[in-house]
Amino acid sequence: MVMELGTFREVFPGEGEHVELKQGISVTRVQEVAVAFSNTDGGVLIAGVSPQGELVGITQPGEKAKDLHQAFRDAQNPGRYEVHELHVDGKVLLAVGVARRHEGFAQTSGGVVLVRRGASNVPLLGPDLSRFLARRTFTSFELTATDVPLDESDPSLRKRLCASFDWHEDEHLARRLHEAGFAETDRTGTVLTVAGALLLLTDPRRIGGRPHIEIRRYAEGEPDPDKVWQIRGPVDRQIEQTTSDLVAELGSISAIVGTHRIEMPRLPTRALREAVANAVAHRSYEHAGTAIHIDVHPTHVTITSPGSLPEPVTIENIRFQQAARNDRLLGALRRLGLAEDLGKGIDRIEDDMAAELLQPPDFSTDGSFFSVTLGLGGAVTPRERAWVRGLIAEAHLDPRAALVVVTVAREGSTTNSSVRSLLDVDSVRARAILQDLVREGVLVQLGQRGGAEYQIAPSVGIPARIRHTDAELEALALDLARHQPLTNALLRQESGLDRLQALNVLRRLVDRGALVQRGQRRGTRYELPN
Repeated sequence: MVMELGTFREVFPGEGEHVELKQGISVTRVQEVAVAFSNTDGGVLIAGVSPQGELVGITQPGEKAKDLHQAFRDAQNPGRYEVHELHVDGKVLLAVGVARRHEGFAQTSGGVVLVRRGASNVPLLGPDLSRFLARRTFTSFELTATDVPLDESDPSLRKRLCASFDWHEDEHLARRLHEAGFAETDRTGTVLTVAGALLLLTDPRRIGGRPHIEIRRYAEGEPDPDKVWQIRGPVDRQIEQTTSDLVAELGSISAIVGTHRIEMPRLPTRALREAVANAVAHRSYEHAGTAIHIDVHPTHVTITSPGSLPEPVTIENIRFQQAARNDRLLGALRRLGLAEDLGKGIDRIEDDMAAELLQPPDFSTDGSFFSVTLGLGGAVTPRERAWVRGLIAEAHLDPRAALVVVTVAREGSTTNSSVRSLLDVDSVRARAILQDLVREGVLVQLGQRGGAEYQIAPSVGIPARIRHTDAELEALALDLARHQPLTNALLRQESGLDRLQALNVLRRLVDRGALVQRGQRRGTRYELPN
C-alpha cells in the first residue's frame, strides 16, 4: 500500500489510544501492544517510525513481518490482526491492525493482562483484574455437560480412546475423562461433555443438532447435486470414512513418462484428510442446526464448516497463527492419528497441494461459515506433474520447489527474481529453494550473485514431450475422431490430460467448427463434420 506523506501524518499524527509507533521490532514490546489492543478496542501498530515521528523505515520487511507474527504467536489468545507493508515517502513501514478480542481475553507469554489507556499499555492488578476477568471469561462449548451418562457411552469407543491416551480402563477412568474434558462429574454421577459425546457415542446426534458430514456431488454445469449422502458416527470415524469416500469418488489420473505409466490421485489423500479433520475439530458445535458440507464438483472440492475462524486467526494470517475452538477434541484426534499438531494442519494442506503441483487451497469465510476449496487442476499437465513429483520425493525437497522445476523445464532457465515472483517469497527463501535444487543435482547454477541463472541438470534430463502444445493436443483429438466418436474419457486416456483440460481442447475444436458435439452430459461425444 502506498500513502502520501501528508496523508500519513493526517491519519497517524502520533501515539494515542488506538495508535502505537515503533522504530524497530521488539518481540516483547510488540506482544504487549498486541495484548493491550486486543483487550480494549483494537488499534494500529506502525513499525519504522522513531519516537519523534521521523520515518526511518524497515529493512528486510519480509523477515521483520515474520518477527511480528512470532510476537503474536508468543502472546496468549490475542485478537485477530493483519500485517501490511506501507510505503511512505520512499520508506517501507509495517502496519499491524489489531482487532478487539470478543471471546475471552489476551495475555502476554508471562501471563500479564494489559489494556490500552491513552498511549500506554497498562497491566491490570488486584480488583481491576478481577472485574475484567469476570466480564470476559467464558467456557468453551465443548466442555459443556450433556445429559448422557458415561455408562451409556460405547465400550469399544471408550477402549479406543483409552488406548490413544495410554490409559487403563479401570475405576479411575471417570476421573481421567473429567481431567481431559470428556466428562463432568457432580453429586448425581458422571455425564459426557459435548467433546466426550462426539467421541464416545455411536451416534452423537443424541445430544442434539447435526454433528455429522454431508457430501453432495455435482455434475458439470448442474445447479443441483446428483448424489447426496451423510457420514455419521463418532467424529474420528467420520473423518476416516469421509476421506475414504472422497478418494474413491475422485479417483485418479495417469500419465506416461518415458516408458512408465504413473497413477496419481486427483487430490493428495493426506491433504483431503487434514481438511476434513480441520472442519470437524474447529467447527462450532453451537451451530446445532448445520452439518459440515462437502461439495464435490468436476473442477474442485469445497469443505464448509459452521462457525467463523477462532481468534486471532484470519484468512490473511492463517498460515502463521493457530487457535483451536475445540482444543480437547483436537487433542484426541491428534492422538488418534487423524489431525496434525495445532497450527500444522493448514501448512500440511498447502504443502501437499504444492508438492502435487495442484492449485493452492483457497480459504474463505463470511463470519458464520469457513470454507476451504481444493482445486482438481493446476498450472501443469499430468505428465509434468508425474515427472517432477518423482524428483521432489526422491530428493526430499521443499514442496514449493516443484513449480520451480516445471518452470525451468518449460522456459529453459530461471533466476532468483523469477522464483520470488513465482512463489511470492522473499529473496532469502528463493535462494534457499534454488540452492537445495542445485545441491540435490536437479538444477545447475550458471554465473554468480545477481547474474546467476539456473537450468535443469543434464544428468536429470527432461522427458521427451513433457508438455503438449495446444496444437499437438488438437491434432491428437482430430486424429482420434477420424477413427471413432470421440469422448472426453478417450482423449484423457490418450493424452494424459485431466477432465477439465480435455474439455477445454474439445470446446476449442467445436467453437472452430472442426468437431461437432452430439448428446449431453455423460452421453456427450464429438465427431468430425459430415
